[in-house]
Amino acid sequence: MLTPYGPGGLLVGSSGLLNQFSGVFPNQGSAGGGTLVTLIGSHFSNATAVHFGSRPAAAFAVLDDQTIVAVSPAGSGAVPVTVTTPGGTARIGSFYYLYWPALSAVIPAAGPVGGGNVVELRGINLSTALLVHFGDAVAFPVVLSDARLLVTAPPVAGPGTVPVYVTGIGGVSNRLPYTYAAAPSVTGVSPATGPIAGGSTVVLTGTGLSLVTGVRFGALPATSFRAYSDTLIVAVTPAGAPGPADITVTTPGGSVTVPAAFDYKAPSATVVTSTPDPALVGQPVTFTAAVTGVPPTPGTPSGTVTFDFGDGTAVVTAAVTDGTATVSHAYTGPSGTPYAVTATYNGDTDFTPSTGTDTQVVEAAPTTTTVTSAPDPSPVGRSVTFVARVAVVPPGAGVPTGTVTFDFGDGTPQMTLPVSSGAASVTHAYPNAAADPYPVTATYNGDANFTASTGTDTQTVQQAATATTVGLDPDPSVAGQPVAVTATVAAVPPGAGTPTGTVTFDFGDGTAPVTAPLTDGGTVTLHTYAGTAGSPYPVTATYNGDANFTGSSGTAVQTVGQSSSATTVTSTPDPSTVGQQVTFT
Repeated sequence: MLTPYGPGGLLVGSSGLLNQFSGVFPNQGSAGGGTLVTLIGSHFSNATAVHFGSRPAAAFAVLDDQTIVAVSPAGSGAVPVTVTTPGGTARIGSFYYLYWPALSAVIPAAGPVGGGNVVELRGINLSTALLVHFGDAVAFPVVLSDARLLVTAPPVAGPGTVPVYVTGIGGVSNRLPYTYAAAPSVTGVSPATGPIAGGSTVVLTGTGLSLVTGVRFGALPATSFRAYSDTLIVAVTPAGAPGPADITVTTPGGSVTVPAAFDYKAPSATVVTSTPDPALVGQPVTFTAAVTGVPPTPGTPSGTVTFDFGDGTAVVTAAVTDGTATVSHAYTGPSGTPYAVTATYNGDTDFTPSTGTDTQVVEAAPTTTTVTSAPDPSPVGRSVTFVARVAVVPPGAGVPTGTVTFDFGDGTPQMTLPVSSGAASVTHAYPNAAADPYPVTATYNGDANFTASTGTDTQTVQQAATATTVGLDPDPSVAGQPVAVTATVAAVPPGAGTPTGTVTFDFGDGTAPVTAPLTDGGTVTLHTYAGTAGSPYPVTATYNGDANFTGSSGTAVQTVGQSSSATTVTSTPDPSTVGQQVTFT
């Protein structure tokens, strides 16, 4: 028969100590029942019932006189396990009912595909957990308490979400999702620069970004960040020191760092000045751009400054040295004055771009005009070339255009000629000589870029030389025959014009000279030589000059021959008588 426990908790029978390993194995199980339990004792061969507390076992089987296998019914708490045989009922041990484990949280809820990260499971009834399942992979937990487990996530083949659940003595828990994340990558950062004060919204593109848990700029976490997809994160930069900073993105799949991906830049200020201001057309103007960091930023900006002079010419880029960039520019006209000048600092690794503006006043440049003539002096009628040269008075510069008006000082109409390459020229022939030089004036009339100016000169005009030629008709002649003596007076080149005045003829025969007026440069007179005694006679025509032409003489010779004679004889009376006196004439 079965007897109660003896000293030491060992089941004893009538024959004394039977089995020192008696008891219930395992002595705990699910409150829902179904736990296979082995009972060890003695005298079990004729067992008729097994009870867990007041409830019979769901099933049992006697294996031998010392062993029964039973299936626990549903129950709760700690209950005695008893075996009933024809000889009576004896308590074999106790069985403790355990409730199903339940999960409330998986922290973190994601991790790398390679596993290895520690995951905390929270819930209830976790103290008897045996395994933790990550989909098809399993891990052995470390029990911290009935409400907490720690487990190292096992590796899986690829990214994705798997169910996590616990198998324990109390049963199988509910399932919570756990995501295996691929390692992140960052392929784009825009913008890649921003102020040191932070606050820049930066878009990060790449892959594996949807579960982002952290974004850092250098050593500092982003002010805020959010993943909008697996390929895009928007982060706001924290304040940082000037210079490049690494960007680190952390996800459950790991971390990726992009070296020097974001360039913190301090704000800058650019001030542009010019000298001289105002300036003249063509005068070089020095533009200076001073670039400074906005206090309290330390350091000196470097890089380049691009100058726009506001006159449509090409921009000029100059290097910044010790915070200053300098260029020189000459304006070709005042049409846009005051010109809007812009100096744009293009930034560097530490400073943001900035722009400074100024205005530049440009005035028309003064000029001087000089006039020269050639030849000087000149004879009457000769063409004289007058050249007016227009020059810009320094510091102005450039090539004037427009016109020059010439006044020759002789009362003739003025002449206006265009300026080409800074000069204008004209020819003029003076019709009259003058005791005093003619005053010549060349007036530059100015243009949009240059002021008017006047130059003066004098031109001396002298009498032109003349040549007198003598013509005789007929030549030879005979005594008593009228001869036409012609004098032609012409200006000797380069003189020109038509002489006026008188010509005095000397016929070379001792007769009185004859003076005749010139008409259109010529005159003619008749002279009759009385005899041949002086033949050939030297004939001289002397031009007596006028206000514009000098006197001159021309000579010729006139041959005078004897005149032909005819003798006629007459008689009276005719007829006459013999002896009558006849007069012959």
